[in-house]
Amino acid sequence: MSNHQDIAGKLNQRVTLQTMTRTADAIGGAVISWQNIAELWASIAPLNVRESLQQDKILSEAFYTVTMRYRADITSDKRLSYNGRILHIEGVTDRDHSKQVLVLRVREEVGQS
Repeated sequence: MSNHQDIAGKLNQRVTLQTMTRTADAIGGAVISWQNIAELWASIAPLNVRESLQQDKILSEAFYTVTMRYRADITSDKRLSYNGRILHIEGVTDRDHSKQVLVLRVREEVGQS
């Protein structure tokens, strides 16, 4: 895939880009929520799964590569929503430094037991 046109037919999954918002509450704290920014087409490919022990519980995490058209506002402080699942953006790469295609490394917390 050497350019923007090569990926057009492969972007077959709909994802929602979200940003965190903080709103002051009545007692001086903050309420954190996520606001939808944009609906985007993407390609999602699995990378691996990792399990770890945290506070006496097993946490499973799945990692994916997400490919999409370039947007300057996609950073690791945002996240994606995909079919009811939350994908935390861990890394963003402009694939060939052309500002046409982004490749994201994302993490999904699969479950705890």
